Amino acid sequence: MINLDKETLLLLDESSSTLKIAADKLERDSGFSAIIAAAEKPESTSSYTTSEYVFFEIVSVFNLCTLPRPNAAQNFALVYTGLKFYDAAHLNNKQNVTALMHGQNRQVSEYYISYGMRVRQYQEALSSQPQPLLYPKVLKAAQHRLFDEYAAALYRFASLVTNLDNAGPGDTTAQLQTVWRLTHTPEQPADMHNGPAGNDEDDKQTLEDVIRELELLIGLDDVKKEVTTLVNFIKIQKEREKAGLNISRVSYHCVFTGAPGTGKTTVARLLARIYKKLSVIKKGHLIEADRSSLVAEYAGQTAVKVDKVVQSALDGVLFIDEAYALIGENNDNYGQEAVATLIKRMEDHRDRLIVIVAGYPEEMENFINDNPGLKSRFNRYIEFKDYSTKELLNIYRTFCTKTDYKLTKQASAKLRKYFNEKIANKDKSFGNGRLSRNVFEKSIEQQANRLSLSSTPLTRDILLTIEAQDIPQP
Repeated sequence: MINLDKETLLLLDESSSTLKIAADKLERDSGFSAIIAAAEKPESTSSYTTSEYVFFEIVSVFNLCTLPRPNAAQNFALVYTGLKFYDAAHLNNKQNVTALMHGQNRQVSEYYISYGMRVRQYQEALSSQPQPLLYPKVLKAAQHRLFDEYAAALYRFASLVTNLDNAGPGDTTAQLQTVWRLTHTPEQPADMHNGPAGNDEDDKQTLEDVIRELELLIGLDDVKKEVTTLVNFIKIQKEREKAGLNISRVSYHCVFTGAPGTGKTTVARLLARIYKKLSVIKKGHLIEADRSSLVAEYAGQTAVKVDKVVQSALDGVLFIDEAYALIGENNDNYGQEAVATLIKRMEDHRDRLIVIVAGYPEEMENFINDNPGLKSRFNRYIEFKDYSTKELLNIYRTFCTKTDYKLTKQASAKLRKYFNEKIANKDKSFGNGRLSRNVFEKSIEQQANRLSLSSTPLTRDILLTIEAQDIPQP
């Protein structure tokens, strides 16, 4: 049993709430995605939402404050904060909080505690030195208005966690000094205006390694064929050039058409690396952008924003999702300025910049055809079709494999029926791969609720099994 007085519990609740509020503000901040896009190694954050990455940094701070290992009260602080981020409704019930403090609801606790341990092991594998926190670095470098709030929230959480050390007062000065340095005086990122530095691990890979990653993606058969055709064409053109033959001038810019969740960003990132392996570009990094990062609110500022993003993408790929949103429904002047500036920069840096624009098929066709400057530069279209039931099931099973879960036959049958119904009634909000991820997350939440009420001893086999009753209704 954990003995925390009422005041400490209130402080923990306030600290966790403050961190969640800071994460939500960053999530809603239209300029923050552009700041992250221009930071070093954006691929390290691209698979996370802002809130997910904030929680990753919270766990990093937690690990720094609990060396060599956390005690029960400190683990409770991590579990409580994690629930604030992902299942706040669980904490609205005082019985649930009491159960956590009494060591019950073990599967809920063990999820966050094991996650904290995985983060610790990952960071220790990188270096014996504390790893820099990305968000404080880029917020301070950009003089962002939320830097002070975010840094202070992380440090207050660290102070609270160190004071939960039941082993005695001890000297936590060094730990808190490290946290203060990482949150309030972080080192500056690598040159944010020249794009990210090369990735040593990526440099070791061959072209065949990257293509193999593409082939391992679930579905996307037509996309894979298009990319293979493009790769073969580039290879032959380079051989012709070596032989002194005339070569065809080819545009590497692409239009990706398809609904959300069909893997467009993932393929764009792989294509950037393929271009690098073929010596089309030098760095092979991907910078993601949208209307908020390219179009300003005031006259004269849009060109500046476009230039900044383009500069960060040089020698790599600039990926613009929902590109038609640049001009909006009313074809506004600021959006037109962004497109005009982008076209000019594509010409100015035609040997250093590749642009991939993406979005729904009809909207993208209208967007490209309505602007002669775009139409002359984008002639390679790659269609990303919606996933089938079989492919959605395979994506779901991939999540299971990665996180040590397995489906019963009854659960698989119910899941198949779920996806069939969703596909039969799909509209533009159909999430494809994201739908599969969301269903998986709901499944393991419902499994946790089911097991928390069970009187049966929780064996390893029970903990990793998803039953039919855990699959949500369509």
